[in-house]
Amino acid sequence: MTHYFDEKQKSLLRPKIVSYSRDGVEFSFKTGSGVFAKDKVDRGTDVLLTHMRLPDSGRVLDLGCGYGVVGIVVAKRGGYSVVCSDVNERAVKLCRLNGKRNGVELEVVKSDLFSGVEGVFDCVLLNPPYVAGRKLVFQMLVESFEHLHTGGTLQVVARHQKGGKAIRDRMEEIFGTVEDVGRGSGFHLYVSKKKD
Repeated sequence: MTHYFDEKQKSLLRPKIVSYSRDGVEFSFKTGSGVFAKDKVDRGTDVLLTHMRLPDSGRVLDLGCGYGVVGIVVAKRGGYSVVCSDVNERAVKLCRLNGKRNGVELEVVKSDLFSGVEGVFDCVLLNPPYVAGRKLVFQMLVESFEHLHTGGTLQVVARHQKGGKAIRDRMEEIFGTVEDVGRGSGFHLYVSKKKD
């Protein structure tokens, strides 16, 4: 059985169109089987997009982008160089297609964590794959720290009662600071800033 966080998907795509509205802008995403939240934009992603704290401009990474919702919404705002990455080949193809579909420019890369991602970022946005396990999620946090400019932020959405507290605590260990900046439907958005 394959999961949405696996590199290759064996199932047929079974394409669907998912609509999403944010800040008065309507988005349309092509999705299908073998990707996370194939039927609708999940609540965690919505909480992330509602409460994220973006810099005024800069380089933003949507880590584990799936079919591209977070990166595309950020790119639509303008003023950002957005990179979307995922290990799932199907998700990467859909993200590229959805960038064009929604009229935004993105750099989309197939990458196992940061293996295919170049450079450093001002902001990393993450809705982590909990079902892949704590070890992988914690590795995502550590590698995100290593790929941030000083003053850059890692912003992670998680269910506080279902592993989110452990993620928050690990972010505080890595960065020396973490802030709970917003919540909804059991999800919290944790933000850590890389210090000098």
